Amino acid sequence: MKERIGPALQKIAGGLILAITLILATFVAFNLVKDGSLWVFGTKTAAIVTDRRYEMVGDPKSTQPQFRYYVSYQFTTPDGKTYGRASKVDVIEWSRSNLGWKVPVAYFPLYPAYNRLDDSRYVPFLACLYVPLLVLVLVGYKVGGYLVQSS
Repeated sequence: MKERIGPALQKIAGGLILAITLILATFVAFNLVKDGSLWVFGTKTAAIVTDRRYEMVGDPKSTQPQFRYYVSYQFTTPDGKTYGRASKVDVIEWSRSNLGWKVPVAYFPLYPAYNRLDDSRYVPFLACLYVPLLVLVLVGYKVGGYLVQSS
């Protein structure tokens, strides 16, 4: 009986690792495609800040309240259509973006509604974030597969 419990638990553990790896791989692939489409195919332009706002998050009675900051912007594509969006920003970016000011945005030319504030200055950092996640996916696939097959 003891011999059957070991391999069964090993298969369950391997299956669980593979399931978690699949979820992580899906998350990484989705975000990499989403970010990569703007990094590679995105068009950069200037947008006009149309609104800035903040909201308190967490406990309003706290002695140290926390806030989220948003900037709304609009831009016009070469074909004359106007698109806009509200983006969450940090307090420094929020304080630097007054109404009517220009901010850099990137948009996907085939679908300009998919746009965001241009974060190309973060591309090396963001690209480096994907490397350990991809390594983790590879390790999870190998370990999970090994556990399932060796039992």
